[in-house]
Amino acid sequence: MLVITDVRREPPVKGDLFAGKRFWIAQRCPSRADFVKRVTYNGGHVVPLEKNADYLIVDHVRKDLPPGGISYRFIEKSIEHEALQDPADALYACGPAVGAVRKVASTQGVRRSKHPFTHQDDVELYNWVKDCEARGAAISGNEIYKDLERRNNRHSWQSWRDHYIKILRHKPPKTVSANPPPSPPSDPQPTGPIQPSRQSESAKKAGKEPVEIKPSPKGKQSRVSPSPTYEPKEPTQWPADEPLSKKAECTLKDFDKLLANAESAMEVADDRTEDAWKAWAKAYPSHSAKEWYEYFNVLGRTRGAACGGEQNTS
Repeated sequence: MLVITDVRREPPVKGDLFAGKRFWIAQRCPSRADFVKRVTYNGGHVVPLEKNADYLIVDHVRKDLPPGGISYRFIEKSIEHEALQDPADALYACGPAVGAVRKVASTQGVRRSKHPFTHQDDVELYNWVKDCEARGAAISGNEIYKDLERRNNRHSWQSWRDHYIKILRHKPPKTVSANPPPSPPSDPQPTGPIQPSRQSESAKKAGKEPVEIKPSPKGKQSRVSPSPTYEPKEPTQWPADEPLSKKAECTLKDFDKLLANAESAMEVADDRTEDAWKAWAKAYPSHSAKEWYEYFNVLGRTRGAACGGEQNTS
């Protein structure tokens, strides 16, 4: 191995002690120009950015040391012993460990240059905080931002925290929704009027005794779900002078009345349907007999489809 020890002038042939190695040498390192020559004359390269270096050469007596710093004695001893020394040795390693977080009020120095927050930084920070908040972490504390600095040290944890608390907390990034739409309910209930159907499916129910629809006593209504296999009866022929009102609307209260008496309504024989619904309309005059009949058919199809869907998924 060829090692160059005299750096007063450039050698005709460079050594290979530091061949292929990249060094970042701090500007405040004593005799920096001399160390630059020692590295380059022995085959190494001096790079301007810390992130591109294999070794971060610093003055070990200073306090503002970057994480992963190595004393300039590493270069001296490697040349002296004509062999590359172990940078992790306690004689050379100095400064905080890589990935360490700077403590509050610490005398440890920080980087002088500041990186502006990019849109990518904003999205990463916002998603990180929201994820931590969902797990119950305190977003006004320090720990979640220290964890973020360990993951991405582009900014100090203090900068991450200040940027979120002062800016992103009130103005999320454009590609992130501050109030995502709520998930739809698994069993949606009717919230508006039920519009009557103009056409009913045909099916006949036989073998049942004629039963009139009798409204339940007030305050004693019970919800009885129609059978999942319920199909509306064949349309009853209503008189031509009893048209369906265009302004008629079935409210939730009407819906409850029909649902509470659905079981009785399904037991009415075909030849008694018109009379039964006229009796119902007389008890509840808010709609005509035809309107009540049409609403009940809509209710039967809606509930039947819902129950059928539940059976298919079970």
